[in-house]
Amino acid sequence: MTETLNITSMAYEGAGIAHTQDGKTVFVDGAVVGDSIEPRTIQSHASYDLCESSALLEPSLLRVAAACPYAGVCGGCPWQVLKYEEQLRWKRQFVVDALERIAKLEGSEALVGECVPSPQHWQYRNKIELCAFSLNKKLNLGFRRKSSHELTRIDACLLLPEPLSGLPRQLAGALNYSLKGAEHYLSRVAVRSSRTTRAVELALFMLPSGIKRGLVTRTLKENVECTSLVRVIVAGKPAERKAKQVEVLSGAGYWLDELAGNRYKVSAPSFFQTNSPVAEAMIFQLEALLDTLSLAASAHVADLYSGVGTFTLPLARRFKRVTAIESTGSSLRDLRRNLDESGLDAEVIGGDVARELPELAPLELAVVDPPRSGLRPEAVEALRGCGASHLVYVSCNPATLARDIGLLTQGGYHLVSATPFDMFPQSYHVEVLAVLSKEKGTQL
Repeated sequence: MTETLNITSMAYEGAGIAHTQDGKTVFVDGAVVGDSIEPRTIQSHASYDLCESSALLEPSLLRVAAACPYAGVCGGCPWQVLKYEEQLRWKRQFVVDALERIAKLEGSEALVGECVPSPQHWQYRNKIELCAFSLNKKLNLGFRRKSSHELTRIDACLLLPEPLSGLPRQLAGALNYSLKGAEHYLSRVAVRSSRTTRAVELALFMLPSGIKRGLVTRTLKENVECTSLVRVIVAGKPAERKAKQVEVLSGAGYWLDELAGNRYKVSAPSFFQTNSPVAEAMIFQLEALLDTLSLAASAHVADLYSGVGTFTLPLARRFKRVTAIESTGSSLRDLRRNLDESGLDAEVIGGDVARELPELAPLELAVVDPPRSGLRPEAVEALRGCGASHLVYVSCNPATLARDIGLLTQGGYHLVSATPFDMFPQSYHVEVLAVLSKEKGTQL
């Protein structure tokens, strides 16, 4: 391709979108709206091309300098070259487009609120995971390279809070020394930190192996002031992420965070939202919604795919009958502990939502926070039959959210509102809190 391309919009996967003179759509990796570029074709298809920029002929006025020295290598923050306000605008637009294109909802523009910004645009993550790999006969820690499965070494990460930003290099050195020939058993290292509690946890995800626990513990604690140091024994392929056992090497054996007055103890294998202030903002939005709905304290509400209780705890503070369903063992144990130590009561069910939900009906409200892949058809059917007058659907994927909303509207629900939250600044990812109702004329 020889013609100059002008980037006119952004794609959900992060690329800039342009059109050739004959109307063919071109996705340009690394380009932002307003750029004028000279493209290099990577893949050509019948209806579209995938390209990269071989020359930036005229930079967009919306383009900013990359803050991270690994911007051209690491794939973690592809939108750091786009002004933050523009990131928010496009994240909202992705939600609108998905609802119109996939859910086939008319008037979606009026139902989607402005994207709620993250208080921190950098240093916002409470967790990063560093992949372990061998290079030049040494253990290295890093992330996946841009558009590749290959790994690249990272000495510092701007997504970590300031005191911990240089931790990747420190950890690599400490682990090289202390693992002493067992480096190849290590698959990744997770770092969690809390601004509210000051808790810091290091988790070594390893295949079953013998290590010198005293040496590893002593060396890591000399390099990192952590409140918890654990080894997670994993099985199977790394991508399967099967945790068999958590071995406490030092400290609490869990990570502690606080959101909206709720305290959460989180085990290393358990999921927790990675941007605590934004997760807290979502809890506040849920509470404001409940104020509007004026449900009785005796109402039966459910938290589905509850995890460690991000929404279960605030629901249990308000309602006498709360049921939480979660399938992951570590999250279930964390949830029960978090409820117990908070003095709150909820029925906790370990199992599959599609199987367990029909036994709970009728409900008055259900909060649904499924994996990125969204709801299985059986779970959609169970939700449609649960009797809840309102659903709150939390999603990190506009496409699967829109697909499921389309199916739920066929079961008598209608979308009341959808609010995007910027859980992941510097990336194209967006979190959404959507409200559905069976009651006609509901407005929030």
